[in-house]
Amino acid sequence: MNTEDITDEEALVFPNGGANCMNWLVGHIIDARNQLLAFLQQQPVWHNKEFACYARGANPSQSLELFLPFSRLIEHFKSSCERVAEGIKNTPSDQLNNVFTISSNDGIINSHTLLEWFTVFSFHESYHTGQTGFLRRVLGKEGKIK
Repeated sequence: MNTEDITDEEALVFPNGGANCMNWLVGHIIDARNQLLAFLQQQPVWHNKEFACYARGANPSQSLELFLPFSRLIEHFKSSCERVAEGIKNTPSDQLNNVFTISSNDGIINSHTLLEWFTVFSFHESYHTGQTGFLRRVLGKEGKIK
């Protein structure tokens, strides 16, 4: 995993003075998974209002004091993965066409079927996971894909 051997301090490095740090990227993925967990009728990893610093549209460089320690974020990341897998496993196929709506903090409203949301969240997570791979290399760490 791209987060392996990343310290709390390294997770707060903002490359090029403006790109997102690894702490925010991982927290943001968890924040998005919490929305999916709600659709899957699973308990969230955290309550999003408490961790708004990881939400879409947040300004990570101005929220450092609100960030969780990176090791704790990784625990939440693993827990969210288990909960999403459990939710998918327990979702009846006749619910895949149910429509869910998300209103983001920046006023964007999106409505999709649950099946469509799986695609949206998969792309979103892949995008940000790729950023963590790039950041790993910026931090001078060896890449994890061999």
